[in-house]
Amino acid sequence: MSAARAPQTAMPYTIAAIIAARVELPENLETPQAEQTGAHLFRENCVQCHGAPGIAATVQGMTPAPPNLLRTGRRNDPAEVFSKIKNGIPGTAMPAWGDQIPDQSIWALAAFLHHYRGISADAFDALSTTEAEPGEGTH
Repeated sequence: MSAARAPQTAMPYTIAAIIAARVELPENLETPQAEQTGAHLFRENCVQCHGAPGIAATVQGMTPAPPNLLRTGRRNDPAEVFSKIKNGIPGTAMPAWGDQIPDQSIWALAAFLHHYRGISADAFDALSTTEAEPGEGTH
């Protein structure tokens, strides 16, 4: 007789999720100003690796390949996104941006990525080429 085996399951939490659980979301995270700032920052700092609607990633050959962060159906939990941008992702080419981008701007990126999953190429272009008015979500 063989002993019964417990089913193996994946760990329910990633390191980023554990760190994100300790991050407190700012009030009024997804304001139009913050989202517009995030779109602009995404175009300036992230599109090269992650691509965007209507824009192919220009950096190739990374393993693992950077994900399409604006894909429809992607979760983009704001606290996890904040943690990944601020601290980087070990074992990948994703660097830590915390020493180069202020927290308020990282939150703006997180707000944009959460709110605009599935954005069209035209809408991304319009939103990301106009800088937000000075105020919340800007640095």
